[in-house]
Amino acid sequence: MARIAELKEGSECSIAGRVIRTFEARGSFFATILDDSGKIPVASDSPFGVGSLVNAAGKVAKHGNTLEFFASSVSQMSEGQEEFGKRIDSLIGANCRPVESPMLIQDGVMKSLYHLILDCASRLLRARFLERPMVMRYHGDADGISGALALGRGIGSSGRLRSFQNPHTVYEVQDAIRDLNSVRSLGESSLGGMTLLVDSGSGDESSDALSLLKGAGFEVILIDHHPLSSAVSENADCVLSPMLVGATSYYTAGLLAGEAAKAMGGPDPVELQKISLAGDKSGLVPPDPAFGRKALAIDYLGKYSRFQNTLEFYESVLTNEKMLSSVANQAAAKLERAVRIARESLKVKELGNGFRLCTANLQKTFKPGEFPGKGILCGALHDGVSAEMLGPVVTIGYSGRLFSIRANAEARERGFDANGMIGQIRRELINAIESGGGHDVAASLHVSDGFENIVLEEIVRYIGSL
Repeated sequence: MARIAELKEGSECSIAGRVIRTFEARGSFFATILDDSGKIPVASDSPFGVGSLVNAAGKVAKHGNTLEFFASSVSQMSEGQEEFGKRIDSLIGANCRPVESPMLIQDGVMKSLYHLILDCASRLLRARFLERPMVMRYHGDADGISGALALGRGIGSSGRLRSFQNPHTVYEVQDAIRDLNSVRSLGESSLGGMTLLVDSGSGDESSDALSLLKGAGFEVILIDHHPLSSAVSENADCVLSPMLVGATSYYTAGLLAGEAAKAMGGPDPVELQKISLAGDKSGLVPPDPAFGRKALAIDYLGKYSRFQNTLEFYESVLTNEKMLSSVANQAAAKLERAVRIARESLKVKELGNGFRLCTANLQKTFKPGEFPGKGILCGALHDGVSAEMLGPVVTIGYSGRLFSIRANAEARERGFDANGMIGQIRRELINAIESGGGHDVAASLHVSDGFENIVLEEIVRYIGSL
């Protein structure tokens, strides 16, 4: 019996191995077979069973730079399956071992998460090595896009990855159905699909979609920094989140995804990690104007996701300094104009406990699907306003039934938690909020029709109680 790693072009021989992938085309059957030395594409007139151990007799030929095996006969292995299977598993383990290296942020939180980073990398390496189909969904902002780019680089061209950008951080049932159909449309059988969620999927609203994936036998990896629902954790095989160790959302999805990609042996992700941190205004590193401009450019391009931006497109922008500068300049000009108009409607109310509540009508400047989105606009407005004030400041930008909330560090220190506040209002006013959530100092919500003033009053009451 020949070993796959030792096959030579033109040789006639028999091989044995585990079938890890199969498909049918033009009346012939194709598979990838793995033994304890390597793997090879195999063609046959007989079908293969995924996961089975088989013997195949035939001839080795070369197609381009790749050796292929044309089998004249295929049969189930009848003897020595257990021992041979163990040797194959050892090969898989050796090829899917993550690389340990220094992290960008070397603090207690990241060290506590490091075993999960390695587990995530190991799962991705295994999926790539076993040629399993992978679907990646990422949030279309600087953080999510940076994380997806890092993972895309880590997985590399040898991985069978399809990636899709989402305009929000909820993984919906329709997303899950599309992903299942995306893998089904490949017309093949494998050792199971994988869905990778980046900067999205942590909230209760995503639990039904994740449950569908689990029911279909998909492996689910979640890399996020939004508040984590227990229902989501139950339906994910691997969760990489600062919430697991009681940390804040400053530990961005892009930061964590970059460490997982690095552990896969991918290119150094430090630039992408710093773009991620700048985009979400993380307090882990001092502000860096250069990375802030890159993050703004990515946010700008990400907003126009209806044009089906791809990871390759974002890569091309980041490596083209002239284009990157042009995009950043456009984004900065649009954002500056939008903030100037929003300031015209700004109202500031000082509460009895020292908090300042700033409200602004974004109706004149916010247009769905256009830059800046309400979150970025509210964030920029808040940064400018809070810099002019002392003490805790909370800013609410609203446009119809859409509310964006931002708060400064002083507000957080006084106990302000936007996500917790939204949860409290949802419990007390069951029908007032259609959807909402986010981080402790940055969140958004969609208010039910007719509840706008009621919800605003509840926000004032919540802040006033701190």
